[in-house]
Amino acid sequence: MKNKKQRRIMFLLILLLAVTVGFALLSTTLFINGTSRIKANTWNIHWDSNSIHETEGSVTATTPAQVTDAEEKNISFEVEFELPGEYYEFTADAINEGSIDGKIETISVKFYEADGTTEIAAADLPDEITYSLTHKDGSAIEENEVINHSGGKIDYKFRIGFDSQVDTLPSDTIVIKPEVEITPIQHKENIPVARTCEDFQTDSWEDISNNVKIKTDTYPLGCTREIDMGTLGTHTVRVSNNTITDECKTTGFSQSACGFVLEFVDVITTHRMNPNGDYTVNGYYSKGGWEYSDMRAYVNSITYAAGNIDYSTDGIFNSLPSALRSKIIDTTVVSGYARRDSANFTTTDKLYLLSPHEVWEDVDDTPSLGIDYFDRSYSNTKQLDYYKLKAVTTANFQEAIKKSNGTESKWWLRSTYYPYNNQFYYVNIAGDGTAEITYETYGVSPAFRMG
Repeated sequence: MKNKKQRRIMFLLILLLAVTVGFALLSTTLFINGTSRIKANTWNIHWDSNSIHETEGSVTATTPAQVTDAEEKNISFEVEFELPGEYYEFTADAINEGSIDGKIETISVKFYEADGTTEIAAADLPDEITYSLTHKDGSAIEENEVINHSGGKIDYKFRIGFDSQVDTLPSDTIVIKPEVEITPIQHKENIPVARTCEDFQTDSWEDISNNVKIKTDTYPLGCTREIDMGTLGTHTVRVSNNTITDECKTTGFSQSACGFVLEFVDVITTHRMNPNGDYTVNGYYSKGGWEYSDMRAYVNSITYAAGNIDYSTDGIFNSLPSALRSKIIDTTVVSGYARRDSANFTTTDKLYLLSPHEVWEDVDDTPSLGIDYFDRSYSNTKQLDYYKLKAVTTANFQEAIKKSNGTESKWWLRSTYYPYNNQFYYVNIAGDGTAEITYETYGVSPAFRMG
C-alpha cells in the first residue's frame, strides 16, 4: 500500500514536469510586471481645543477645562464646590482630522482618589457627587458612533456637581478625580466598495451621498450622469473632484475644489453676471464681487441682495430634482475682488461657479500677467482633480471648452478681474480665460458638493 502511494506521488510530479517543459517549448518567457501601492493615510482623532466651552451657570473653575498635552488627547480641569446644587459643566468635540473614518468603540467614566491612581468603584462613589456624560444637546451617547474622516466631529457634554438632594454636609473635604476615556477605532463596516461610472448613473442620490461621506473617491473622476431640470432641459454632471488635500484643511481655503465635487459638463442656460446699474458705484458693476452678484442669486435660487430680484421659484438650484437638492451640502466659497473692493469674498453656497484656478493651472512666470495676479483668490483654492488629470493650464486649455446645444459657448466664472471695476472672468469658446463687462449674457455652468 505504501509503495502504491509513492508511485502515485511520483506520477503527479512527472506530470507536472511534463506540463512545464511542454509550455516552455511552445512559448517564450512571460512576465507580469506591475506596481502595488498602499496609499498614504493618517490616523488623527483628538479633542478639538477650540470647541471647549463652559456652560452658563457653572461655578468658576480653579483651572478651567482645557487640553493639556501636545497631542490633544487629554482635557483637564480643577473645580471646588461649596454648596449643594453647584455644578461644573463643559462641552467639547472629538474631531477626526485623519484620512480614515473612525468610530467610538467605548466611552467610560471612571473616578479616582486624590492620588490619581486608586480607582473608586461606582458603588463606593460618595453620595454627594453627581455626574453625567451626554451629547451637547443632552441626547444619550450610543455605541459605535461614527466619526468621519477629514474634519468629522462628535460633541460631548460632561457635568459634575454637588448633589442638591443631600441631607447632610460632608465633615471633611472630598477630593474626586474623574476620568472620561474615549476609545476610537477604525470604522471598517461601512467602507463602500469602489463603484464604477455605470454605478454612478444608477445609484440613488442618497446612496451616492452616503458613499462619498465615508470615502470621497468611491466614484472615479470623469463619471457622468444626466439630470432632468424641467424647463431648463436635461443636462449632464460629472465627477470633477474626489479628494481632500492637506491645503483643503487650512484656514481661509475655499472648499469649492475639495471633497466630492460635481460640475455641469455643458452650459445649462445663459444669464448676466450683474445688471447694468444695480449695486454699482458710478458704473462699477463688479463691486461686491460674487457675494453680491445677480448670478449668485440666480444660481442658488435666492433673492439678489442688491437688486431685490427674487429667484426662489425659477433659479438653477430649485430646478434640480428634489432628491438631489436634499443631498447638496453647504460649501464655503472664496472669490476674488476687484479695485472697488479691498478683500476676497467668503460665502456659503449650495451651487457656485468655478474660479479661474479651479479650471487652469497658471504657467505664466511673468509677474502681473498670469491669472495668479488678476484673480486675487488664486492662492485660496486649487485646480479641480478632473482638470488636473487633463493637464489643463493657461497654455493648454482645450479641455475647458463647454458647449450649449452642441456649440462651443462662453461661460462665466465667479472671480472678478482685478485691474478693472466692471469685469468678471469667463471661459471663451477656445477654453481660454478672459474677462468681460458684467452685464453681458454668457453661459451658466455651476458646480456643487455632496457628502
